[in-house]
Amino acid sequence: MQVTLSGDERVTLRPLGAGDAVPLLAFYGGLSEQSDWFYAPFPAPELTLARMEQLIGDQLTGQCRDFVVENAAGEIVAHCFLWQLDQEMPLLGIGLTDRYQDRGLGHVLMRHLIDHARDVLKRPGIRLDLNADNPRAFHLYRKMGFVETGRKLVDRGLMGRFGHGRPLPMIDMVLRFEDRGPGTED
Repeated sequence: MQVTLSGDERVTLRPLGAGDAVPLLAFYGGLSEQSDWFYAPFPAPELTLARMEQLIGDQLTGQCRDFVVENAAGEIVAHCFLWQLDQEMPLLGIGLTDRYQDRGLGHVLMRHLIDHARDVLKRPGIRLDLNADNPRAFHLYRKMGFVETGRKLVDRGLMGRFGHGRPLPMIDMVLRFEDRGPGTED
């Protein structure tokens, strides 16, 4: 799917595919320290080519739904996913490189994952956990209709490339599709 961002740049949103292990690893390696702190779905020791290949294998066997966004140069600039498909409500995640933040792409990815979970996977909702230090993402999720269900400190050890080594303050949020209120967008 082609997406036009602010500044008229066109990018392509597509499913993660067989040849994406090296570019996906490069995406994670290119995240700034702040973006890595906000979006670190893998412990630092798992940021390997083998782990990216495993993720692609899981995608190809239907265990998860991962999507990437490529720019005109063919670089992956965003990764989003629905994981834990064995649960009633899959876990959602979105990560973007700094250059692609605040350009409307996060909203497009949210819409895509919501629609995919509801219309393709036929799920009653989706859930996410969010780093509480990320107010921009919290605002986006609230705007999309997510409701906070709890807060916790999570010891993820050396999460992300920078291995922050301190507990993450996390917010659990849920979006139930039947509960979408008047402040949410469709």
